Amino acid sequence: MALLLVLLVGNAPHVFSQTSMDLTTIQISSDTVIQVWDNAKMYQTPKDTPIEEVLKNLSGFKSFSQTDLELDPEGNADYWFVFSLQSDRAPLYLSLPLLQNFDIALYFLDADGANLVSKGGILTPISEKFINHGSELFDLTHAAGHTVVYLVKINRMIYKAFSARIFTANTFIGLQHKNGIVEGILYGIIFCVVLYHILIFLIVRENEFLLFSIYMAFLLVQVMGYSGFLNVLFYIEPPEWNHIIYNLMPSFSAIFSLWFSYVFLGINQKTYPKTSSIFKAFQVIFLVSIVFALFQVPVWERLTIMVSGLAVVFLFFVGIMRWKEDFRPAWIYLLAYLPTWISVFYLLFYSLGYLEYSWFTHNNLLLSIVLQAIIFSLAIAEKMRMLKADKALLLERENFKLEEMVKIRTTELQDEKEKVEATLQHLKATQDQLVQQEKLASLGQLTAGIAHEIKNPLNFVNNFSELSMDLLDEVFDTMNQEGPNLQQKALMVENLQDVKGNLAKIHQHGRRADGIVKSMLAHSRGGSGLKEKTAINALVTEYTHLAFHGMRAGKKSINVSISMNLDPKLGKVPVIEEDFTRIILNICGNAFDAMYEKVNSPNTQEAYQPKLSVSTIDGGDHFQLRIGDNGPGIPPALQSKILEPFFTTKKGTEGTGLGLSITHDIVKAHQGTMEWQVEDGKSTCFIITLPKI
Repeated sequence: MALLLVLLVGNAPHVFSQTSMDLTTIQISSDTVIQVWDNAKMYQTPKDTPIEEVLKNLSGFKSFSQTDLELDPEGNADYWFVFSLQSDRAPLYLSLPLLQNFDIALYFLDADGANLVSKGGILTPISEKFINHGSELFDLTHAAGHTVVYLVKINRMIYKAFSARIFTANTFIGLQHKNGIVEGILYGIIFCVVLYHILIFLIVRENEFLLFSIYMAFLLVQVMGYSGFLNVLFYIEPPEWNHIIYNLMPSFSAIFSLWFSYVFLGINQKTYPKTSSIFKAFQVIFLVSIVFALFQVPVWERLTIMVSGLAVVFLFFVGIMRWKEDFRPAWIYLLAYLPTWISVFYLLFYSLGYLEYSWFTHNNLLLSIVLQAIIFSLAIAEKMRMLKADKALLLERENFKLEEMVKIRTTELQDEKEKVEATLQHLKATQDQLVQQEKLASLGQLTAGIAHEIKNPLNFVNNFSELSMDLLDEVFDTMNQEGPNLQQKALMVENLQDVKGNLAKIHQHGRRADGIVKSMLAHSRGGSGLKEKTAINALVTEYTHLAFHGMRAGKKSINVSISMNLDPKLGKVPVIEEDFTRIILNICGNAFDAMYEKVNSPNTQEAYQPKLSVSTIDGGDHFQLRIGDNGPGIPPALQSKILEPFFTTKKGTEGTGLGLSITHDIVKAHQGTMEWQVEDGKSTCFIITLPKI
């Protein structure tokens, strides 16, 4: 027997194939496609059995049918297939499609034994392959007119099928061209569906569109991996990662399939607690499967594939449940699974060896995903249409309710119209009273200052009038005497001249008092409201002192050092005098109140001396009035509120909160601006900028 084996190995290949194993030679004489499996023999050995050992056991090669093959996804065994080929055509190509084998090797046998032609499978580096092709493709290096025996080793069988085919060059190119166009269209449809739903999501921000697009994207990558097209585009080194990605894609597509269904079918923990929990349990299983796939845990790396059937059945029953609950898009959702069910059962029969390989076998999963993408898109569109219709109906109902409420409310408003008008009138009167109260408060402060200021001219009037009366009495006494002498006449003239001087001073101080009274009246009455050229520096000086004396005459009397720095270049400027004086009084009054608060604060040092600084600056086409104090400043949190009407930090009835609000309105009426500079705890300075036109 050993001698016979040596003789067989040393003879020509056709003697080896025909005599040793009784092979039927495949004859190729035209451009065609030849199925290899019915002319080949098979031999199964433990994994990594050397080829020399295989050649020593030629009797182990037997004829087989597809059902004789065993599923071996873990790769525990090697499957050897031998066939003899004679052809007058060259070149020839061997294709092993839709197997997703992990390790393939092709040999030809001659007198020297087995010679490696090429390798294939997703665990084989590209450098060892004939070409990186969607199907496992080998160049048979076959010379026309010769008979050659070929030996194929396959590790890891996931289908009970040996779908090897032999092509002539013309046949191979023709089929690739036709299949490439069809498959490209199918892939393009799925890609367009993904892109379309992403764009819709960016517009409407509905989660269904985003989740569906992600689900279809992973499903697209998954089917590209099954067909081998993904490895053509992205073949990763080291090759083990191709195996990892092959097992990862089903997990990701399953996760987003569940997530999409969860959102689309309107499942939530509150309404469907048990169903929601099952959803989460499946999600956890698929997440764990990702870990198994990354670490290539045997058997468990395919956990998603083993569990996905249960997940699909679960989703099918959830869809039926929602359909019975009158969720109309659910029937389209259920219809979308029909192509997948057909594809799964078809592949199941193929994997068990009951069906032969064909173009439909290669692309049925791709076709089912295209149909699923289209039908799911219709389901989402139906849901959006339903939601839109429901919203329209809800809006119509709400509009009707709103109209009824408007009618009722209109009737109520008509009945309450007089009350509302009375309330508005009362509110307006109250506002007018508050504004008048603020004005009277300012007038009261002004009056107190005027009382002090008018006292001086009145003293002069009283003193000079008394003196003049005494002088006139002397003149009258002299005139009553007989024959006044020259000395007496001179004394009379001197007295009359003094009286005249006294009368001039009385007149001067009377006009001064009259001016003060007129200013008070103008301030209280509001004046004409028209701008008039006014000596700003004189007005600022006068009303600053009036404000000071008003403070001194009130309850919050303190000693204040006043610093006046008035720009001499600033002449007469058109302002509404009675309004401008209110600016001075309001700001000075607030400054005195702030310094009074600081004087009476327990945290204030004894050396603290209240100071008020008032200055004017001529800016050419505008001028500035600056009034500053060294009080506690305005807290940062309150600075944004100080111009709000009725906002005040004063307690009880000490202030209305209208002072700065009115001041700001006056400044705006003058087309000016009001700003403030604050150093918290140290000072506040208000800056009034007004145009000189």
